[in-house]
Amino acid sequence: MASLISLLWRALVRLNARIDDSLVGDILGAITLFLGLYGLLLAVPVLEGVLK
Repeated sequence: MASLISLLWRALVRLNARIDDSLVGDILGAITLFLGLYGLLLAVPVLEGVLK
């Protein structure tokens, strides 16, 4: 059982590394970055209202 989990974990890590090294990984990283920044911009007025 442990060896099966180990094999699945290694396969997942290899897949993640492959995605990270590809253009798709770069695009997903950029989308994540911009969504995070957009969420921060949306949160600023709410935080201003709470802090006043």
